[in-house]
Amino acid sequence: MDISKPSRSFLIRTFIGSNIVTLGSGTPYIYSYYAPQLLSRCNIPIKYSSNIALSLNIGSSLLGMLAGVLVDINPRLATLVGSIATFIAYGTLYLCYKNAISSTLLLSFALALVGFGAISGLYAGMKVCTANFPNHRGTAGACPVSLYGLSGLLFSTICRNVFKGDIEAVFLFLLIICSSMSFVGVFTLDIFDFKKTKEWEYSGSVESLEEPVALKSDPETITFNSDNHMSNDHSHSRTVSLSRFSPGLNRYSGDANRSPGGSPEYLTSDTLDNRSPLITQSATMDNMDGLLESIESNKNETSTEEKEVNEQTLLECVLSTKFILYFIIIGILQGIGQTYIYSVGFIVQAQVNSMDQSDELIDTATIQATQVAIVSLCSFFGRLSSGLFSDFLVKKLNSQRIWAIFCGASFMIIGSANIISVDPSHPTLRNVYTSSIIFGYAFGAVFGAFPSIVADSFGTKNFSKVWGICTTGCMFTIKIFTAVLAHNLARYTEPGESTCQVGVKCYGDTFHVIEMSAFLGCILILFIIGTTYKKTKRN
Repeated sequence: MDISKPSRSFLIRTFIGSNIVTLGSGTPYIYSYYAPQLLSRCNIPIKYSSNIALSLNIGSSLLGMLAGVLVDINPRLATLVGSIATFIAYGTLYLCYKNAISSTLLLSFALALVGFGAISGLYAGMKVCTANFPNHRGTAGACPVSLYGLSGLLFSTICRNVFKGDIEAVFLFLLIICSSMSFVGVFTLDIFDFKKTKEWEYSGSVESLEEPVALKSDPETITFNSDNHMSNDHSHSRTVSLSRFSPGLNRYSGDANRSPGGSPEYLTSDTLDNRSPLITQSATMDNMDGLLESIESNKNETSTEEKEVNEQTLLECVLSTKFILYFIIIGILQGIGQTYIYSVGFIVQAQVNSMDQSDELIDTATIQATQVAIVSLCSFFGRLSSGLFSDFLVKKLNSQRIWAIFCGASFMIIGSANIISVDPSHPTLRNVYTSSIIFGYAFGAVFGAFPSIVADSFGTKNFSKVWGICTTGCMFTIKIFTAVLAHNLARYTEPGESTCQVGVKCYGDTFHVIEMSAFLGCILILFIIGTTYKKTKRN
């Protein structure tokens, strides 16, 4: 058995297990599917909707730091805790909906556990894939992240077609299925220790070098003269180095003193029946030594860089300028994406209520579920394509992965402009469908590439903790965006009404703020690209 690399069965088991866990963990994205009905059933005023949505984000962001610690300890432990949290969360929502319990605190607690359980499974799957497939980190890491985004499509489709409008049955279904899929990780997730492999390979290479040198030493050429002894040591050192590239050179140097005529001036070749001047070989060996020194120097620089990245403490990572910029960018873009995901149900209701329904009755619940499915499917393609694109940028174009994030941020600007371009006198749902496609793909693109960017920048040793801290920034942005949205909805909602009925006015100000925030994110990304390029060029 080759212990220098993980077995195929090990990789298959951990990869499939990671994808099952993350597929069952993406249920925060179906919040907008049941949120309006849940708040209505539990008699929660619409002005508190932003606080309810924030609690879901607290679970996936603030408690994400705890999830990161658990994952770095053991991904199996993280999935076990996540499975229990998910079970309790949906059990609480089920009881609140069934008994119409009007408690904002209890609902917030349950949704915080939903976020925590989901992010525990996601982080575990991400770390296992990025750690076990270091040569294809962008692609391998994008797979579980993509399925996490696809989870919303899967579960919203099942709930819409199987349970229709029975939200109580939906919560019971999520309670059983999601916690079970997360529990699969307890038996499948593991990380191969490449560090021990490198140490084993290094010790093996030393032994393989020492033994041939001992066999090829010529006792007749060794003297006890100190100068000759020093010369012999140098010759042996160079022979060891050159043997890595050409065993033939090693053989020639060993036979130098036994060349024809007893003269060391010429060397005999085994393959050519002629003689070569010793000065020719000497020049060749000097050139090879220069090449060896250059390669060894580059190798030492590379290993030093890898060592510096992997041996950074968590505090050193968090205090670095690069981390602070990543923190701000992720906070802005994640806040934008999740705000749209959480609010699309309210946007649909606002648009439907502002339309003339005299001709036919519009099924609001079906449209809501459709938006969740669109966002989820586009997020899946965004995450997957972004991971592949980031690997292409690095391996083929010798460029930076963060260009993929710039593309995602640019799409968010386009989506914001699109959702508010509706003519209030002619309300339509067409812009909502288009914006769901754009925001879904953009949000997926950001989270398909950013984990591998963080892993490249700070190593995999503290990856889950660093990533968990990075994603806490969206707590502030989501609070701002959802507070603006709640203010919009409350401002244009008539007294005694539970929903806003004036279309784009209900959310226009929110997406003006979102558009400017995405533009700021683009500026910060370009700053990182520019400074990184200058640093690389200088080095």
